[in-house]
Amino acid sequence: MAERFVSNSIWKLEQQIAATSNNSAPISSPYSSTSTSLNKGLKKDDSITLKSYTSKDYDDSPHNSNYSNPPSVKYKSIEKNVNLESESNEIFKPNVDLKIETVYSDCERKTSSSPQELSLNQKKDLFSSDDEEEKKNSSTNSGPLIRKSKELSLPPLPTDINASLQKYNNTTKNHELLNSYNNYHRRTNTPIVKINTFRWLEVGVKRILFFLGKTVPKHKILFTILPLIFSTLSIIGPIIYFNNLSLTIPFPSFMNHNEKSGSTVENYRISGNNIGNNLNFNSTNPMFNSFKKTSQAEFSILISTIDQYDTVLNNDVIDLYQNIRNDMQQLKFTSNKETKYKWKDVCKEDCNEKNELVKKLLDKELLLRYPEAVMREAFNNDGEDMKISGLNISRLYIANLLGDIIQDSEGIVSRARTLQLNIKMKDNLKNEIFEEYEKNFRNAVEKERIKIKKQSLELNYWSVRKYVVEVLNGLENVHYKLFYCAITLIILCFFSGFRKDSYQSRPFFGIQIALVLIISIGAGIFVQITGVGQYYALAFIVSFPIIQIGLLLFYSMLDSWSRYCMAALHPVEKLVFILSWDGPVVILSLLILVIATCGAGTFAINQHLQYSLFIIGASFAIMLVFALFYLTLCMYTSGKKESEGVKWYQFCRNGDDNFNEKTLPDFDENFFNVLHEKLTNYKSSKSRIIGRILSNANIRSLVVFAMTIYIIIGVWGFYQTSIDLKEEHFVNTNTTSYKFMNIYRKSYKKSDNYLEIVLNAPLDYYDRVKKEEILSLLRWPLDQQYATKAVSWLMDFERFQHSTIYDVNADTIVPIVSYIFLQSDSYKKYSSDIVFDKFNTQIIKSRMYLEMSSKGSSEQLKMISGILELAKKYNLPITLKTPFIFSLQHDLQLYGALLTCFSIICGVVFIMTILFFNNPAMAFTSFLSNIITIICLVGYSYHFFIPLNIITGTGILMGILFNTISTIHFIYNYTNSGFTQITSGARIQYAFQCTLMPVILASVITGLTFVPLLSSKIPLIYHMFCIIFLSSIVSILNILLFVPSSIIFLTESVAICCVKIGQMCEEPISPSCIIEQPGDGIYIVSNGIDGRTLKYYNNNIITPIPPRHMLMPPPDYEKSSTTISRKPKRVSSRIGGNFNDSFENDESIYEEPQTPPSNKKRNTKLCQQPTKKKHIETLSKQAMDMEVKNGRKPEIPQTNYRYNYPQPTSGLTSSNPMMTATVQMNAWRAMNFSYPQNYPINSTHGTGSFHHHQYNGSTDKFLLSFKPCIPPFSPFYPRFRVTTKYKINYCAIDKNFSTIMTAIICFLKNETKYILSKKHFKNEIFKNRFCSSTNEGTSFKELERKFTKNGLNDEWSNLAIIRNPIERFISGFVDKCILNREWMRKPTICNGCKMNMKCFIQKLYDRMYRRSFNKEKLNNFDDQHFFPQNWRCEFHKKFNEYFFIKYSSSENGKHEFLKNFTKYLKSRNVPKESIDFIKNEINIGRTFHSTWNTTDQIYFTSLLLNDNYLLDLFSRMYYYDFILFNFSLPLL
Repeated sequence: MAERFVSNSIWKLEQQIAATSNNSAPISSPYSSTSTSLNKGLKKDDSITLKSYTSKDYDDSPHNSNYSNPPSVKYKSIEKNVNLESESNEIFKPNVDLKIETVYSDCERKTSSSPQELSLNQKKDLFSSDDEEEKKNSSTNSGPLIRKSKELSLPPLPTDINASLQKYNNTTKNHELLNSYNNYHRRTNTPIVKINTFRWLEVGVKRILFFLGKTVPKHKILFTILPLIFSTLSIIGPIIYFNNLSLTIPFPSFMNHNEKSGSTVENYRISGNNIGNNLNFNSTNPMFNSFKKTSQAEFSILISTIDQYDTVLNNDVIDLYQNIRNDMQQLKFTSNKETKYKWKDVCKEDCNEKNELVKKLLDKELLLRYPEAVMREAFNNDGEDMKISGLNISRLYIANLLGDIIQDSEGIVSRARTLQLNIKMKDNLKNEIFEEYEKNFRNAVEKERIKIKKQSLELNYWSVRKYVVEVLNGLENVHYKLFYCAITLIILCFFSGFRKDSYQSRPFFGIQIALVLIISIGAGIFVQITGVGQYYALAFIVSFPIIQIGLLLFYSMLDSWSRYCMAALHPVEKLVFILSWDGPVVILSLLILVIATCGAGTFAINQHLQYSLFIIGASFAIMLVFALFYLTLCMYTSGKKESEGVKWYQFCRNGDDNFNEKTLPDFDENFFNVLHEKLTNYKSSKSRIIGRILSNANIRSLVVFAMTIYIIIGVWGFYQTSIDLKEEHFVNTNTTSYKFMNIYRKSYKKSDNYLEIVLNAPLDYYDRVKKEEILSLLRWPLDQQYATKAVSWLMDFERFQHSTIYDVNADTIVPIVSYIFLQSDSYKKYSSDIVFDKFNTQIIKSRMYLEMSSKGSSEQLKMISGILELAKKYNLPITLKTPFIFSLQHDLQLYGALLTCFSIICGVVFIMTILFFNNPAMAFTSFLSNIITIICLVGYSYHFFIPLNIITGTGILMGILFNTISTIHFIYNYTNSGFTQITSGARIQYAFQCTLMPVILASVITGLTFVPLLSSKIPLIYHMFCIIFLSSIVSILNILLFVPSSIIFLTESVAICCVKIGQMCEEPISPSCIIEQPGDGIYIVSNGIDGRTLKYYNNNIITPIPPRHMLMPPPDYEKSSTTISRKPKRVSSRIGGNFNDSFENDESIYEEPQTPPSNKKRNTKLCQQPTKKKHIETLSKQAMDMEVKNGRKPEIPQTNYRYNYPQPTSGLTSSNPMMTATVQMNAWRAMNFSYPQNYPINSTHGTGSFHHHQYNGSTDKFLLSFKPCIPPFSPFYPRFRVTTKYKINYCAIDKNFSTIMTAIICFLKNETKYILSKKHFKNEIFKNRFCSSTNEGTSFKELERKFTKNGLNDEWSNLAIIRNPIERFISGFVDKCILNREWMRKPTICNGCKMNMKCFIQKLYDRMYRRSFNKEKLNNFDDQHFFPQNWRCEFHKKFNEYFFIKYSSSENGKHEFLKNFTKYLKSRNVPKESIDFIKNEINIGRTFHSTWNTTDQIYFTSLLLNDNYLLDLFSRMYYYDFILFNFSLPLL
């Protein structure tokens, strides 16, 4: 497998090896003699013929080993001839003579020149394995036509890598080259390890999506109705349970009553019944008398001062307190007007009309210490002889009465701002009594509240029924606001669909995404109703994580259509490609979410988690159906409008539906790989820049450091966090309940700071062991510093037992406790803590208390869990009551429930990721990323004061799901970045390009959608908003800081591990584990690339394209046999008035594809047998005239034409280059075309008739236009850039390196200023160029006026960069019309032809003709980029005063240009430092509109060169560019 995926460097290696072999061992090389004979044969006539290759004997070809019956495909390319003098002092000499030569058959050369050349006609094998055979054939072989590296041409057929390397594996130097290559390959190429065992799942999904996409245009109605049917089925449940659809209190769902609780009673049962659990204590202990917030039998009123400096310790407030207390006792508690029940019948405690303790608050004998006040009372003992005056100190607990106190230096309460009034009714009353009394209580308090405002007092009250009403009202208000959230979502999705131009904008597709999300959420909630039978009031909270994940997946699909915009493609095929390439991550991610959430919901021990997870699972299941059908249809519809050239708001306009022909009859992964490289836009963007920065090895070390700090802060918060669920979290901040709880928690901080331990069963308290166990249970919190004090009757009775005179045993312990111990003044306070049976023979229930310390308050669950564990150990039936906790069961069950769901989700994601994506690195990275996410979400929630409870915990799990999908999406695009992305950095950039913006967009839209709910002012809603925001930030930080480094590390580590295991076992790696090497060396060329030989539709008859494609080596592969050598390249630059020639590289950018080396030996005799030649007569003017005269269409025989420009026998040439050019053009036309009698041979006005003929015997016909050549030197659009410092006047010609050259001249104007600006040449944009127009001009006169005093004298140098017309035209056409599609922005661009090159060339010729012959003043966007180069720069006046440097976008051409440009700069005395800066900037990269080496450039070059009509018309347009600038004319 790795042999097929080789890097581009292997071909350079073969070039070096071949060059070394040719130089060092000429005897053993098959090329030395060939080159010698060829050079001799071509010395007189340096002409190169066009060769074509037809693949034969494909069964023996190594590249066909994986294919069956590969088709025979003919590849054609054009060889240009070179006619340059070898003397460096020879001036520019245009060719005068012209001759035509015919080619008889494939890989053969005409041998009419000399007997020596006759021997070159034999067709030989490449890289034959027999050395003797090579030596024998070297004398007769036609010689190597070396394919220059990275020259633009159609790629040749492949060679066998193993055979090529084996051939040169003998010499030491070759070994060194191989080692250096292998080291480079290991450094730069990061393999991707995949498990091949389950690859059929991913491939199966791709195939399903492929065929699903192909059926979209035919079944639009089905694709619309089918998902609606699935979603409609979910309405069955709400219809059945319609009567149950109402808002209910969600608190019961926060816990599971069958799981952990604060009780161990179930472990201690007698006869299967709990005896003491149904009995209540008679009253409360005054020291631990906090009111029960969840009991409907208790009510509380707080009287507070508005002014913080006021106090309630005055007579007016005390009297008001007593009056309100009396009014509350007078309220009716039945609906009947007359009832026999009085207040004392329903009151539980403190039933007197006035509270005695409140009376004594102002008594001078009372010392208001906190929390216990001290009362001093005088007494007289009548039994004494003398009157003794003393003090009997009585303690009164005031901590539950006074709040928000301020103490003086002696600890005496000096000021209190709050006074509490508690009203307690019996628990066993009827529900109607509670309801009636609560209604009257609420009305009475509201009236009192209005009255006491006049006294600068504030009254707040608590009633659990009022609290429930306010909770339901808040939830109802939130549900109404969900409508505004839906509207906000639709609007945001609508605007997010806009792009820079109206053609690529898809706002309605954004609306469809929003509607799909809303329908999916509704369907998920309907499924929950169907399963439970009622609506869960907090179900709406999970809607926002669903929106977040859905937006990420769907907007990534929406962006993919815009990302694959570098070539035109039929909309159906583009849809099919996107579904097959990017669709699996969407479909499989949704499937993973469905499985993970349903699995976690099944095992969740908490109802809220169960409801939430099942709603999410059902929503994603419906979303999956919509993604497969409806959104696929929507994406096709919007994409089709773009392909038709219709803007998004043009509803009634029909576009151009003449799409490109379809070329994808069947699913083919290899072709999709090539199509991905052809379509993907790799231009620089903000996402790619971020990826490039983060993938840098130096930056990654800083990223790891930042990630470490980020995680450490999260771990610290994770360790410090605690569970926090309070009553006020569920109500509006303006409600009475919220205000009451806010004042209560601030004023009575210690009132609830205790733990009540209830022994719920009859125990033998005299039993020493059992008594010691109970006491140990109380001492443990004290030893652990969780409590500061333990209050227990048993502990005091232990001391009482040792000091009493009574005999305490098993029979007397209960009477002694009842009649003696509890009757004493010191222990009377415990009378309410013990419950006896009716015969006072047994203690069936008792309670004890622990006053909690600060440690106990912060570590509540540890303390409670420890107590429960000890109780289970001692088998004590206890129940814990925690007034400081909203729900003890919720707190005890939360960690276990969240951990269970998290483990199941991570496990399912890990397994499903390996099964679906076959990528262990993805699975491990997702797992580690989820662990980091949950730690950071919990930790940073603590730092930002977000409480942890079941609601926010569920939000954290939803955040983990979002992080999971973000990570999977990133790594999937990392692994599917394409074969040309061979390095980790390139893959990281592509992954950021595909993932970062959808993640950010999903986070922003979800947050903004949530905003309407914040107006409800419910803390719980705010907390969920913070969790969603925080999960978005954490996921983005994971993608930025963790995932790139992790995937690079794991990818390399796993790959090395697999290799090491294979080496240890000394066996090949198991086929279940494959290493996909980067494949920039693999070139797959479709059989349909030759538009003339294979067509998808041919005369309405479908010709199926073979499913296989030919594997092609990269463009820089250099052949070394069966080619014809020629003189090397000469790049001319004018320095000091002379032309300096360079012969290192060949000028041509169009090279012939060569015959591949065979893997097997061929029969030498067959190669040596003379081939029967097909003689083809030269088409002459007389023959053409005879055909026309006889009324027949002249036929062009089956031949290939080339036009040779032999070296002139005389070194003299005309001083006027136009005279030579005219002679050459007339000779060229006369030999190739028959003209009508009155047709002007010279360039004159008018056009001739059209000429038809058949080509190669096919039925295809083309028009041969007899149009005049476009004349030279028609003045047009001169643009000059000047640097007065070095006296250089550069003329900018569009598509001739003009952007970089403009930046270079600007740099030379002021080097220091440019460097300090930190700009780069490749980032220059015309509209925002650094020098603007300060150094520019449009004529020589303007330049002389603006920049010189004495005119542009001899000290000045005029410079122009010229380029091969074909390369320049293709570069401009592909850039403007194919890649960037400027015609979408302005329809008149590209001559209104969009991407039709034939139409474009015809209209371009017409505009050239009108300007040159008709003298029309034409000048538009297309004219500036495509009009001939010789029209520019005022060449009609100053042609002989220019220095010309040739430029080519190929690597060799760029290198040669840079070398000559460097010489030029040195001649202008530019400093070496400036030259080095320029060279470095040029080597950094190409500009954003560069098209070099793109698939489109290769395709359209081939299309032009293989169409005789277009090539002829093109030659007439740019004939004088070829002649004047010494470029060879193309072949017909």
